[in-house]
Amino acid sequence: MSSDAVEHVVTTGLLTVQRHNYTDALTGRTRSLGPQQVRRAVELIEERPDAVSSIAELARDVGASARALQAGFRRYLDSTPGEYLRSARLKRARADLRGGAASVSEVAARWGYSNIGRFAAEYRNRYGERPGETLKHAHART
Repeated sequence: MSSDAVEHVVTTGLLTVQRHNYTDALTGRTRSLGPQQVRRAVELIEERPDAVSSIAELARDVGASARALQAGFRRYLDSTPGEYLRSARLKRARADLRGGAASVSEVAARWGYSNIGRFAAEYRNRYGERPGETLKHAHART
């Protein structure tokens, strides 16, 4: 048996026998996520959608794996954490635009959109108008 084959057998054995951060991902198993963890994730998103930097970080904050969090959101909210986060950010962006923010690009950047075109497309898909139109209406009211 070659040294590469021995290394592979030993590494595989260690990764499958000893529990670690990636065990669930390697075995395809996920722990069941209760509604309270999903509720806590929703609270964190709603409190500060701009502070959620990744779904993996959100999952760690609620004591779950990213995969379990995905499954929990699907089960209890018929959504994914990413979809829920985008929705929360879009709601906040709309509120900023309706409040007469300085510019669409400023609002997009504030709520985590580095691509203004993607922001505009998601916004229009959700609200039926371009972000610039919302901002224009807000400025017209003042």
